[in-house]
Amino acid sequence: MAKKKMLNEADRFYVKNHMDVDIEELAKTLNAHDKTIEEEIERAKKGILVDDLLARKKDRGTVVMTEGASQLADDRRVTNRRDKRYKEGVTRPIK
Repeated sequence: MAKKKMLNEADRFYVKNHMDVDIEELAKTLNAHDKTIEEEIERAKKGILVDDLLARKKDRGTVVMTEGASQLADDRRVTNRRDKRYKEGVTRPIK
């Protein structure tokens, strides 16, 4: 039996556009594991990730954050609850 492969960009595009097809059938068509197909479907349902917007040069091993990735990360960042207290200052009476 042939070794199962990882998904390339074309396979990811195929999965994204055929999410209504059964997972086992997609795995058979693409010669990939069922779990790999499930993970790709979950990733496609979540939408765009910051990791997808990073600029990469694989031959040099470098990664640069683009403006779009930075904006998406800022939009999704959860603010810390303690921010208000530290911005306004912490005051309490001395006992």
